[in-house]
Amino acid sequence: MSEALSFEESAVCQAPAIEVWKLLHDPVRFTEWWAGVTRIEPTTDGVAVYTDGAPIPTRVTAGPGGSSVVIDCLASEDVFVWTLTPHPDGCYVTARVEVSDGDKGRLRSRRDMIVASLPRLVAAAELRT
Repeated sequence: MSEALSFEESAVCQAPAIEVWKLLHDPVRFTEWWAGVTRIEPTTDGVAVYTDGAPIPTRVTAGPGGSSVVIDCLASEDVFVWTLTPHPDGCYVTARVEVSDGDKGRLRSRRDMIVASLPRLVAAAELRT
C-alpha cells in the first residue's frame, strides 16, 4: 500500500471569508474559479465534476467548526481541504490536498490545478465585495 502524499498552497484574500466560503461550498460555482472545471451536475451522492474526461464523482462538506470546506474526489479518494482563517486584510485561504495512493504524477497535476485555481478563487471572491 502506498503512502498518501500532500501539499499546501495559500493566499491572502481581501474579501470577507463568507464570500470565499460561498464559492467553495457551492459546487455549481466551481466553474467560476476551479481551473479545468467545465461543468457540474448534481448526483444522489454529491456532484459530478467535468473536466477534460469522464465525470468525477465528488462530495462537498463543511469541515469541523465551519472554517473549512472538504472536497472529496470519490473515484480517486483525493481530498481537498480549503481552510479560511482571519487576516487583517480579509482572510487567509489555504488549500491542503492529499493524494491517497502516493501517485507523484497525480500530486504534481493536483498542485498545478491548485496553483492555477487559488488566485482565481481569490479574485472571484474579491469581485463580490
